[in-house]
Amino acid sequence: MHISIILTMLAVGLILGFVGAGGSEFIISLLTLFFNVPVHIALATALAAMIFSSLSIAISHYREGNVSLKSGIIVGIVGALGAWLGSHFSSFIPDDQVIINRAS
Repeated sequence: MHISIILTMLAVGLILGFVGAGGSEFIISLLTLFFNVPVHIALATALAAMIFSSLSIAISHYREGNVSLKSGIIVGIVGALGAWLGSHFSSFIPDDQVIINRAS
């Protein structure tokens, strides 16, 4: 099972990387629908994966001189605080209300 998830996510990453699209929503759908991963775990997994891509993109743009550090720090801190608060509230939402129940 883990090998199939790894291979699927590698293929999705390659395909979406070629077109420059974000894949978090797509990855969440794949994990929940095809691999029966609970939606809260799929959401957290996608968010954790975005850390690495966001960091590498930020470093690249910083090297090119395209970053306003003051604005970036403000947006980053406020965004991190919002994500932290949102993650605590999302744990109170039942799985069947986050996604369409496949049994119905």
